[in-house]
Amino acid sequence: MQEVLRGGRGADVLLILLLTILGLFLLVANPGYYSHDELQKLDHVELHGFLHYVSAYVVLAQGEGFGTPVRPLAFFVQGVLALAMRDYPVIVHLVDVLSHGAVAILIFFAMLRFGLSRAVALTSACIFALNPMAVIAVGWPAALMDRWYVMFGIGALMFAESYIRGRSGVMALGLVFILVLAAILSKETAIMLPGLMLLFVLIDGSVLRSRRFWMVGVAMLLPIIVYLLYRLPAIMASFGSSGSSGAYGASWANITDGLVVYLAYPFLFMLTEAVNWVFLSPVQLGAAVAIHLVIIALLWRAQGWRLAVGYQFFYLLFLVPVFFIQIKAAHYLYASSIFFSIAVAWLVVTPASRFAPVRIFGGLVLALTLVHTMVLQVFIYRLGSCMDTAMTSVEAVHMSIGRPPTLEMRAEPGAPAHVLHRFATGRNKVGDSHPVKMTVVEWGAQQPLGQPALVMDKQCRIYARN
Repeated sequence: MQEVLRGGRGADVLLILLLTILGLFLLVANPGYYSHDELQKLDHVELHGFLHYVSAYVVLAQGEGFGTPVRPLAFFVQGVLALAMRDYPVIVHLVDVLSHGAVAILIFFAMLRFGLSRAVALTSACIFALNPMAVIAVGWPAALMDRWYVMFGIGALMFAESYIRGRSGVMALGLVFILVLAAILSKETAIMLPGLMLLFVLIDGSVLRSRRFWMVGVAMLLPIIVYLLYRLPAIMASFGSSGSSGAYGASWANITDGLVVYLAYPFLFMLTEAVNWVFLSPVQLGAAVAIHLVIIALLWRAQGWRLAVGYQFFYLLFLVPVFFIQIKAAHYLYASSIFFSIAVAWLVVTPASRFAPVRIFGGLVLALTLVHTMVLQVFIYRLGSCMDTAMTSVEAVHMSIGRPPTLEMRAEPGAPAHVLHRFATGRNKVGDSHPVKMTVVEWGAQQPLGQPALVMDKQCRIYARN
């Protein structure tokens, strides 16, 4: 606490936190939820109780494939939030935004630890707080895994730095081990955390001769090696015939598309979910990638190849596990957004960027990304509002027609049919009624015999049609 308060750090922390809350206010105010993922956890807790939820989700398992989530620590947090999900969505969303703010504060202190100026560290943290690459991971409660593994990972990096520089003893080494373990039990992507050790090498190559450096490397690798050995059958299945199909099937053929989409995403300011990249033209994708390449070129020109190559390495580091899967998702970019934020901050505030064209370009990049952030917030807020309206009305209609065990739903032409799929997928609970089989059919499908069809209008209201 003394370190935070010394030298005006308390004011910096408060600024980052307030900027995060105010800048992402629409996420906090969202009256609904993003998808069925969080709603399934709510259903489980309401049907079977929190302790049963813990016994079902807060466990280690090999899984059928490496895409099967084994995240006991993150699932525990999700279960706790489910206790407030029904009546207090604002609490759930506020916790999401505050945890993101905590990551931004950790980034600020980590950059100071590595010798960056206060201006660069504070600007980077503030840009990260409002980075469009992080918005989906914050506005989607079920994506809390990305925030938590990154939070634990930054903590591990800070203790690693303290131990390598000789400011801490063996306890710091133990904390590195514990935090990396917590990260990988939050999300499998944490297997890439040892790659952060390259930071020390880029700053000072002589660190390779340090015994402390290699001891930290072992502390980071050990929990990951144990985890990977435990899940080895699942990893092998992911690349075999049994696990190669579907959106999460792994294939080398998916890497090229992944590179293009994830490099372009920050600048595709009208794109919401990354999966919709297929509807963009090659010109749009190419222009967005070109902007990103200009940033890399400016880093190279001003600071040399080490900074440019280092930026590319760290930007892509935590995307490596998802390059192999077919589906593209914006929340995978959460860790990458840290390094993107640092690069944009460098363009705007560092002495090397005092050349006017560089700062103008940096300002345009920042403006473009902030527009993207607002587009994403509006998208998530409208989606959550529609989900809330649809769920509330379907519960009322279900009661009014005698709580039948099956519900067949369809959307009027022009109505957001995807919302029906978002709240119905994998769920069999409507209000207090269980089990209720929910199916979503096309508008022109034949109406079920002896039962009214449930119809969603363009305002997301669901009504019974006899």
